[in-house]
Amino acid sequence: MTEKVDLIVKNGTVLSFDENDSRFANGAVVIKDGVIVDIGEQFDILDGYEAKDVIDVDGDLIMPGLINGHTHAAMSALRGYSDDLPLDQWLEQVIPAENKIMGKEMVYWGTLVSAAEMIRSGITTVCDAYFFEEDAVRAFVKSGMRAVCAQGVVDFPTPQWEDPETKFEIVEKFLESFPKDEESTVYPALFVHAPYTASPETYHRARDLASKSGARLFTHLAETEGEVEDIKKKYGRTPVRHLENEGVLNENFTAVHVNWVDEQEIEILSGYGSSVVVCPGSGAKLAAGVAPVTSFINAGIPVGLGTDGPASNNRQDLFYEMDILAKLQKVTSKDPTSIKAKTVLATALFLGAEAVGMEDRIGCLKKGMAADIIIVDLTRPHAAPLFDYPSHLVYSARGFDVKTSIINGRVVYHWGKVYPFDEPGAIARLFEIGNQLR
Repeated sequence: MTEKVDLIVKNGTVLSFDENDSRFANGAVVIKDGVIVDIGEQFDILDGYEAKDVIDVDGDLIMPGLINGHTHAAMSALRGYSDDLPLDQWLEQVIPAENKIMGKEMVYWGTLVSAAEMIRSGITTVCDAYFFEEDAVRAFVKSGMRAVCAQGVVDFPTPQWEDPETKFEIVEKFLESFPKDEESTVYPALFVHAPYTASPETYHRARDLASKSGARLFTHLAETEGEVEDIKKKYGRTPVRHLENEGVLNENFTAVHVNWVDEQEIEILSGYGSSVVVCPGSGAKLAAGVAPVTSFINAGIPVGLGTDGPASNNRQDLFYEMDILAKLQKVTSKDPTSIKAKTVLATALFLGAEAVGMEDRIGCLKKGMAADIIIVDLTRPHAAPLFDYPSHLVYSARGFDVKTSIINGRVVYHWGKVYPFDEPGAIARLFEIGNQLR
């Protein structure tokens, strides 16, 4: 007797990235109610299932969806507005323009266009951080993406609040009104911008709210050498030691960027069970620095990979980020063996899932995990011939090699079409918003 299921993806090489690094040359993945119910060689498992829909990938690669550990999706509205500047000057130019257009419409449409960009390039989960984040939630729900939506917190006036004293009223309302549906693919979080824009009291309040609500706490940390010096002058200690002193570090804490830390600070982060998300493309473009990824991993710190926002990186393509991550680690260490392609892949998959607290749902393909799957074409000229899958995925593959994206068992992208929403219409609306800055 056969079991009725929703979807079968078959006839391709399956890379599971599970704890056994299982690989199936003629593999299949069986999906029901958004969950993987079986995986293996198709001739061994498929006789037991009858599916509503079947995708025959014709020899392509079947693998887990990628995890973008950090972005500001709405900032696609500012893509290319201010380039070729160091971070402090970039902020000076971008913030006034951002404040001019920031609002519910900008956040919704900017996030929706970013969702299309990410879905097309194989990103199935994203950790977003911005203001008016309830409108980012609306966009991610519309897109079908799995998303951690972190409400931004700073100590100065923003378009979302004129009086900074009211910011936590907005934060609490965001957390309280968040969908409580266990089957939801969007999850709440908090994002305190950085130690140079938020006081210790703000970090304390955000930490306590995150703990109370079960939400994760994210922050930019030690992004530039100048930030480290400024925080040392203000508080007498480096950014990592500052947050340790303030009791912010714990297992529910994820630091983003973390380019300028010493070995003791790495041990501090590891000792508290905190995680890190690195953004190599943004760090290189802004000349902010290069995170010591191999040292983080050697210390047992879960490391995720992020694109950062489209205003500081211009693209949200994790294949590009994997490539540049590997090369920057090699050139800064002067050792081409310092990081392997397989390790780099882990930052965008199961290690990245752990870095954002979602290792029980995503990051690999096995029974019981969420059915977040991408199908990748590795037969194009830039990927031929094929000797090693991890090498190809890190050094040769590109976002446009993704043919299909499946999130929670739902096909959201296939053969050039984004299904959940009107992609051309969203892009047109974003052009209208961007034109306000011309």
